[in-house]
Amino acid sequence: MVDKIIFTVTPIFSIPPRGAAAVETWMYQVAQRTNFPNRIVCIKNPGYSNYTFVNDNCSIHRVGFSRIYKRL
Repeated sequence: MVDKIIFTVTPIFSIPPRGAAAVETWMYQVAQRTNFPNRIVCIKNPGYSNYTFVNDNCSIHRVGFSRIYKRL
């Protein structure tokens, strides 16, 4: 699958968020509903997997950052 749209977000919350994160929630909902192949790339917080298949047009890829990077 060649992605037509790639959503990226600041490295604060993973998607789908477990708390109040308006931008991340909006992005997740839009990505689920589009008919274009898309991918969400976000930070990998504890308790989340590296990859999540959402539907035929959407998947989530989580990238881990070290503690040193987060403090900078």
